[in-house]
Amino acid sequence: MMISDNRFPQQSLPVPDRYDQLLDSLRRTFPLLDRAKGAIALPSHVIESRSNDVATLAADLIADAEREGNRQAIASGRLLLAAVLWRRERDSARATALFADALETFEEEGNVAGMARTLLASGVMYFELADIRRALDQFQFGLHVSTTAPSSPYLPELLRSISLVQNRLGEFRERDQTLVLGMHVARQQNNRSALLRLLFDAGQYDASSGRLQSALERLVESASIARQEQEDLWYYRAVKVIGEVHAEAGSHLKAMEYLNDYLAYAVARGLDNDQSFALASLAVVHARMGEHPLALHYCQRARAAARRFGSPLPEANILMTLAPVLAQLGEYDAALEAITTAARIASAISSAIRIASCHQIRGLILCNAGRYPEAIPALRDALRWAPSNAEQRGGHDCRACPPRPCAGAPRFRNGARSRTPPERT
Repeated sequence: MMISDNRFPQQSLPVPDRYDQLLDSLRRTFPLLDRAKGAIALPSHVIESRSNDVATLAADLIADAEREGNRQAIASGRLLLAAVLWRRERDSARATALFADALETFEEEGNVAGMARTLLASGVMYFELADIRRALDQFQFGLHVSTTAPSSPYLPELLRSISLVQNRLGEFRERDQTLVLGMHVARQQNNRSALLRLLFDAGQYDASSGRLQSALERLVESASIARQEQEDLWYYRAVKVIGEVHAEAGSHLKAMEYLNDYLAYAVARGLDNDQSFALASLAVVHARMGEHPLALHYCQRARAAARRFGSPLPEANILMTLAPVLAQLGEYDAALEAITTAARIASAISSAIRIASCHQIRGLILCNAGRYPEAIPALRDALRWAPSNAEQRGGHDCRACPPRPCAGAPRFRNGARSRTPPERT
């Protein structure tokens, strides 16, 4: 299949990241309110990769704000500290308390942007904890707050976050409508940072649905904006998905060029979650090429990176991607162990749709291994779990949305294949 990405803006490491530059400037002398405003604009990947610097900035901001009695700056410092506690230490209890304190102060001070940013950050934490209902509550409350100020820079980002929840719940039509609205708002505001993220998501979903040329067009536009705006993380995330699109089209060598670029960036930045995604995608490509030892090597590295990241949902997603790869390599015991672990994580975080997907993947692995009597109960369990996700969907019957394993898994030898639209926070 011929696809074209000749407009793709090639870029070599290192790409200047404007948020790194912002963090460095905030650590120098700045008027207190300017420091507070800049601090809450720092995104999660900077907080993850430079957590010590961000923690110092938060502590200094809180101390200076307390000396001056500036409640809004104190709230900004607490919001930033909460984000550090979650990103660096996975301390959701302390982070939740700090988010609540910051939100209360911003509300009392009438700071709509601060409220929206706090609700967005706390919603992302709950989303990563797989507490979908609470995440959606935070995002919807943030959206309600932001509609009182249509120029709020967080309005399109909140719409994007809601679309991620809709994707998680299998509400794909609603997800696409929310993305279209988010892109419209971002273009109206000339909010290019939000627009590139929305285009990235739309490109991912196009790719998962087989609309490869449309996916490339959106991803190339996203990458172009990311380069212009010096958003290096999103540039390289677009690189990763473009690589997956080329793999889907059969251009495996070109795919590996893109994926290795993404991996090099993630390693250079120390981003474990992104490393796990890059390594898993490389495992898929090498498996398709018949390079089984390399595929197995990347499987092991992807799982190790997911464990280092320390959040249960990414590890479950990686295991759901790797299990079919291991099965294709003939490593059936390892494949079943991986999907069993993924199912255990899914059960622990009460993710019904992932439990269903794990049963489905397990059934397909057993079929591929010729163990049909064991496969039948697993596939029945997948069907049994699928309707139970209706509770998460607020009463909708999800039987029309059967469970699907993660995107990018290689084809089984019997031709069976399922895919789930990808997700990222």
